[in-house]
Parts: sequence; structure tokens; C-alpha cells
Amino acid sequence: MDFDFNNGVPGEQVTEFSDASGHTYYDTTIVYDGANSAQMNIQQGADGWGLWGGRKQFPSELGEGDEVWVKVHTFFPTDFNIIADPFLKFLRFRVKTGSGTHLGYVDLYIMNDGSYRYQNELSTTRRLKFRNLISVSTDYIVGETITGLGSGATATVRAIKAAPEASAEQSDRVVFDYTNGLTFERWENVEGLTSGTTYELNRVESNSVTNFGPQQPVRKGVWETYVYRVRFSASSPLVQVYKHTGESGFDADNKPIGGALTLLFEDTTDYTLKQATDKANSFLIFTYWNGNAPQTQSMYIDDLWISTSPPPELALPGIIFLNGFE
Repeated sequence: MDFDFNNGVPGEQVTEFSDASGHTYYDTTIVYDGANSAQMNIQQGADGWGLWGGRKQFPSELGEGDEVWVKVHTFFPTDFNIIADPFLKFLRFRVKTGSGTHLGYVDLYIMNDGSYRYQNELSTTRRLKFRNLISVSTDYIVGETITGLGSGATATVRAIKAAPEASAEQSDRVVFDYTNGLTFERWENVEGLTSGTTYELNRVESNSVTNFGPQQPVRKGVWETYVYRVRFSASSPLVQVYKHTGESGFDADNKPIGGALTLLFEDTTDYTLKQATDKANSFLIFTYWNGNAPQTQSMYIDDLWISTSPPPELALPGIIFLNGFE
């Protein structure tokens, strides 16, 4: 699905989305390519549900091992206010059970400083957070067995992840899978049976949140390009976020000159399905303003790509998906 919005009548509501796009109109004033873009509008004090952004149902549901790619050009005017409470929903995938029960979203947010936040409501991945600020990447060993010296719980280390935010109360996280049916207890010591490393546990975390991209924040008054890739899996997940960077400047239409898509974020540890039978059925852009919009305003998107194959701007050798959709 490649939407250039060029076939619509300026000022009329776009028809490319399935729903949730009541105030998204064809526009000719700010365009990346072709005749039209899609202008997305929100009113001051409104949450925008049903009106702000849009939702697109997939032609066929995606399941275990399937991937989806979204590419979009965005233009935020210089006076656009991105402040939300706590942050602005941006690019989102909805996941449900095989029988249709809603499970949650695999989300990309825009933070109030223009950086980004990855939040995965589907992840069942567990992490150990330790009591003090420590770097465990050279201590615990991926693949080794760890044990709680009080609880007797054992687990296998799957990965080491950096602390989501740097502070005196944050530690690197040890991603693990339990192996003996027991669970770790708060404040107990956790020992690596191969490394011999022992640290005091603060708690076990199961939520998946990562902030990233402060060096490449949202810019206003110019066209930007994002690519959001997700492999839906309860065993072998993948999430990537790319952004066009490295341009030498911008042309008269505020499009970048030179540069290329750059990988800003990647995660392979947080499961993107709870069960292998779960399904992803739709993509959403914006759709709800957390804390209500601070002012009446508009932004623009163009050339929206939603596919089980990469967009042309990110041709990756050997990546061809069958039984998907274009």
C-alpha cells in the first residue's frame, strides 16, 4: 500500500485511511511530491480521537514471524507545538488475539523535547533492575545461568540492555527467561554461575520502554522521513526505526538535499506478540493526543508506505516476504 494522496480533491477528507481520519484532508499548500499531501488537523483542547491522524486496516492479518514496514514523510510547521501529557502518540501497530480480543500496541512516541520513545504493550520479556547504577555488560554473560541466592530461582540471560535513562537510580538491565518455575525476590543477590558476578536485585521489570534519538529530534519547517519496521513474534522479535539524516541542506520545497536513511533504534529482545497465535491487524498514525492538544494546528504527511516489504528508499538485499501485502 503506497499512498501519495494525489487522486483526492483538495479540502476533502482523505479516503486512503480506514477510519479515525475525520479531520485529515487533501492539501496542495505543503507537498513533498506530486499534487497533494495529507493535512492532519487538531483543535485546541481536543484529544482528536476519530479526527486526528488516521488508521489503516491491513488487507490481511499478520502473525508469527511476519514483518511490516511503514515509511512516511512528515512536515511539522515551525509553530507546531508537540507538547503532550506525557508524550505524543506517533506511529502505532495494534495487536489482538487470534479470536479478536485487543491486546495492545507496539508504539513509537514523540517526546516533548522532540526525541522518541519506543513502548511495547505486548512484551512479556522480563528484566532484572539492580539496586545501584552499574554497567553489567562486562559482568554477566549472555547465555549463562543466573540464580537468586535467596529464592533459588534460576534463569538464562538472553541479553543485556542499557538503562532506559541515565540517572543515579538506573542500572543496565539483564533480560532473562526463567528455567525452574521459581521467581526472583526483591533485594536478593543474583549470581551468574559462569561469570561469578553477583549484584543485589532492585526488582523485576516487565514493561518495555526505551527513550532514544535526542541527537536526531523532530525538526520543524522541513520535510523528514521515518521508517518503522516490526517483526511480530513471540520468540524472534525485531523492531527498527530509521530516519533520513546527513543532508547537506534543504531545497526550496524544504526537502532534504543528500543524506540517507539511518538506523536510530533497534530491539530484538522484546516480544511483539504475547502468543504465536496473536495477530496484528492495523496501523495508526497519531489518532489520540495525550492530555489534549495545546493549540489548534495542522501538520502534513506524504507518500505513506505500508507493506510487508521494505520501501524503495531502504532496499535491503535478500529481504523478500511472501504471502504479505504491498
